[in-house]
This record gives sequence, C-alpha cells and structure tokens, in this order.
Amino acid sequence: MNKTILVTGANGYLGTYVCKELLTSGYEVIALKYDHYASTIIDHEHIQYLYCDITDDIEKQIGSELKGKDITAVVNTAALLGSSDYDKNYAVNAEGVA
Repeated sequence: MNKTILVTGANGYLGTYVCKELLTSGYEVIALKYDHYASTIIDHEHIQYLYCDITDDIEKQIGSELKGKDITAVVNTAALLGSSDYDKNYAVNAEGVA
C-alpha cells in the first residue's frame, strides 16, 4: 500500500491501538512519541518513532525526518491526562493539536 500516516501520542494508550490497527491495515506509520511512565513501543519494521513535544515547533524538531515522505494523514491521539494545571492542559490538548 505504501501509504504513510503520522500519529501523535503514538506511545500512549489510544495511540498504541491506533498504530497497531494502521500496521495491520498495511500502512507505514511515523509515530510521534513523548516519554512518560506508561509508554508502549511497538517493534515493527513499518513504524518509525520520533521524539516530539507537540507544544514546541514540530518543524524544528522533526522536519528533516519528514522530508520526502508522502504523508497521507495525521491522526492526533496526544493528550495530557490527569493534570490539574490548566495552562499545561491547554498547551497540549488545544494548542498542541493546532
């Protein structure tokens, strides 16, 4: 199929399931990860993990890794959960998505 999907939050709870389904469906996956205590990494030849903080400039962090890639879609599964800090929640869950 050779279609590539970029997944944010790929090493989180929902992101892991999304990545598994995409791989099963024949997609290449570029998986953006942010280290946390419950990280899950899938060992598969068609998934490439890149560390990325979506609250910072994504182009500066991983732009060179994306050059020449035909990305079909972006699936956002990144989220900050359980934080009582409004500003952090807003930075990740609202601004990070933008």
